[in-house]
Amino acid sequence: MELRLKSLDEINEIKKIRLLLGWSQQKLAFELGVSSTQIWRVEQGFKAPTSELRNKLDELKQKIEEQISLAERRCVEFR
Repeated sequence: MELRLKSLDEINEIKKIRLLLGWSQQKLAFELGVSSTQIWRVEQGFKAPTSELRNKLDELKQKIEEQISLAERRCVEFR
């Protein structure tokens, strides 16, 4: 029997990002270049996110923040 990990902040962050984007586990896995099984196991707490996965998530978050910033600037221009 597998023990669930207690890194709930990381687990919740991964799932939160995925749900905010409206992506399935498969879509997130594809975008990050990992298996959907890896995403599922991390979200369920069976596996801790690897440093590689954390780095890829950080890159994804940075891209999202850049897109939001660009969209906000465009909104200001149209006012």
